[in-house]
Amino acid sequence: MAVFYLNRESAPRRESAAADATVLEYLRAAGWTGTKEGCASGDCGACTAVVAELNAEGKPAFRGFNSCIAPMPFLARKWLITVEGLKQNGRLHPAQKAMVKAHGSQCGFCTPGFVMSLFAFCKSGAAQSEETMREKTTAAISGNLCRCTGYRPILAAAAALAKTGCGNDGYGIAAARKKLRELHLLSPPPSANDFSRAAATAKAPILAGGTDSMLAVTQQLKPMPRAVFIGGANELAQIKKQKDGWHIGAAANWESVGRALGSALPSFAEMLARFGSPQIRGQATIGGNIANASPVADGPPAFIVLGAELVLRRGAKSRRLPLEKFFLGYKKTALRQGEWIETVFVPKPARGAVFRIYKVSKRREDDISALLFAFCLRRSAEGKIAEAKIAAGGMAEIPKRAKFAEKALQGKPWTMQTFARAARELEKDFSPIGDMRASKEYRRRAAANLFLRFAEETARKK
Repeated sequence: MAVFYLNRESAPRRESAAADATVLEYLRAAGWTGTKEGCASGDCGACTAVVAELNAEGKPAFRGFNSCIAPMPFLARKWLITVEGLKQNGRLHPAQKAMVKAHGSQCGFCTPGFVMSLFAFCKSGAAQSEETMREKTTAAISGNLCRCTGYRPILAAAAALAKTGCGNDGYGIAAARKKLRELHLLSPPPSANDFSRAAATAKAPILAGGTDSMLAVTQQLKPMPRAVFIGGANELAQIKKQKDGWHIGAAANWESVGRALGSALPSFAEMLARFGSPQIRGQATIGGNIANASPVADGPPAFIVLGAELVLRRGAKSRRLPLEKFFLGYKKTALRQGEWIETVFVPKPARGAVFRIYKVSKRREDDISALLFAFCLRRSAEGKIAEAKIAAGGMAEIPKRAKFAEKALQGKPWTMQTFARAARELEKDFSPIGDMRASKEYRRRAAANLFLRFAEETARKK
């Protein structure tokens, strides 16, 4: 059962639903039809709504999400806000006013989703300088598509809203804190032990953000009446920074992972800016991205070259496993019956290591990779390559190390010629396929060129 607040209602709602019932379906059936369905896959943003929730630190946070692929259990202990809930005392919300004044609505179908993304942007509270205004406002609406190509006035609305703010809109931090703490008292979040017992006995899939699993429901119409929902426990969403690295709970979403690791790993932060949309990054979890075992998942190659380990748990027992050994084949993993990912440990790069990630996709943002390469190399005092770890996604049926190429680099000078020779070894490491994202020949050539790009960007300046 999900206990949550909806818009400006004074009493919380209690709703029971099958695991494959989406928030969008619930809203529209209940008469809140401002939220639209455009794609049912989390790509267009027409279904964008906003939730306020207590984050892993126990503080209220607002974020947009794709209601078309969010399972109903996702709402547990959250404050759900839709476009209808923005108006206060008969007056439009500042996000709505900004869209009206800038003439940001075209046919109007996508407009509610844009308004909610602007609302989430406004509630983030980040101060916008003139230098970063265009970048920040573009990022804020990057998960929303306007089929009438009306982005200029929408960006103008976002810029105006960034200057004026949301004002006293009734959705302040104090109000959110009060409601969310009440929900936690009415429906205490389950613990990791609760989840482990359920996973070991329920014989049902484990759901966190559901951004990939729910596509089987919305796109292929496959039923999923039962699931163990792991996304409701802050205990499993915590990120602990220690001297040796980061211990990340499997239910931590990618937005929080990016904030935790981004300053230490700038290339990782750049990759995450192209990882789905703001709605997806706030909903999708690190554990789900790994357990899904997609060959084009963006997280695993980066974590593999950093030497990441998983804590796998079943009941009260747990074991550690290097991430590299987790993937056994296409959509096949080392998880045993009733076992689940509890924690991901990401070590810090060794002193002097050079870490880079390169993603190639048809669209720059909000697109699945055609291929992705992660490099982590360490230079010796003599200027040679002392250690090389390279992993790729989209080049095989699993995220995979380029071990022949790594061997060709080991102990060699850090030069363009060395990397060009190593790139030729990729033929032994990978046999990529051709599909809708790229031909096999394109993948081969792009992979070799990424080696040269890495060499050019990291060559020691004389």
